[in-house]
Amino acid sequence: MEKIFDPETVGMVFCPLCNGEAKLPEENDGFKVCPQCERFRIIKKEETTEEKSVEFRGVRVTLPT
Repeated sequence: MEKIFDPETVGMVFCPLCNGEAKLPEENDGFKVCPQCERFRIIKKEETTEEKSVEFRGVRVTLPT
């Protein structure tokens, strides 16, 4: 999926579990719905934790704390 929308402008982020794909690989070459974003691809940005991230070639990566 080409990410042309910046969810941070509305207080959201692409789901870190599925990387904004809405699905996770499953055994036997199948896929299952991402349990964190439930197919929405974006989730509400947590305001209580201070995140440090780096952007490289258009991909933002959140660094572990």
